[in-house]
Amino acid sequence: MHHLPVIKRLQRPVSYSGLTHEGCLPPVPRCAYDRDMKRFVLTMFVLLTALPAVAAAQIYSWTNAQGVVVYSDRKPPPGVSVHKVDLPPLITVPVPKQQKVPTTPLAAARQSPGMQAEHLKIQILSPQDKQAIRANNGHVTVHLTIRPALAQGQTIRLYVDGQSAYAGHSLTIGLPNLDRGAHHAYAQVVSPGGDVLARSDTVTFYVLRHSILFKKPTVPAS
Repeated sequence: MHHLPVIKRLQRPVSYSGLTHEGCLPPVPRCAYDRDMKRFVLTMFVLLTALPAVAAAQIYSWTNAQGVVVYSDRKPPPGVSVHKVDLPPLITVPVPKQQKVPTTPLAAARQSPGMQAEHLKIQILSPQDKQAIRANNGHVTVHLTIRPALAQGQTIRLYVDGQSAYAGHSLTIGLPNLDRGAHHAYAQVVSPGGDVLARSDTVTFYVLRHSILFKKPTVPAS
């Protein structure tokens, strides 16, 4: 009966200057630990992202009255134990120089008018040279091919019998109401400045259509 009060006293930890009877710090609540860690990580993140601005400033560290570790470039109030924080040297990474990509013949042909004249090809697929076309309404369709494809700003020009018949980007061009007989056509690829970059061979074709002088024989009424 006399030892019971002693056992009760031993069950309760006795602290001396924050230490238990076992000589260890009292356990910190998990929520308080997580909160302090979040504050520490957030503080270090802000400091690291602001390194260029505070590279020349002195950083101080101390523990406030609530037990939270504080980092700042301003000195704490008098009477607070403070530590100077040595920041690592600022690392600068030079911007790599852009290397010039070797120009392929096709890319050079698209960039230089002189090179385009050597590599750009345009051809009239139809009508073919010396071809006779039956078109009583005089409508003839011209089909073109270009290698490589048109670059930005380039246009196609089609000439028929020495006159400009079309200017644009289509590879299929309709020619309405051509007269009967022989016609001569060629096509060009023109740069934005008006320079001729490529020219097709001249194609001669013949349009066959009824003459306006031709009249169908009339059948007498019976």
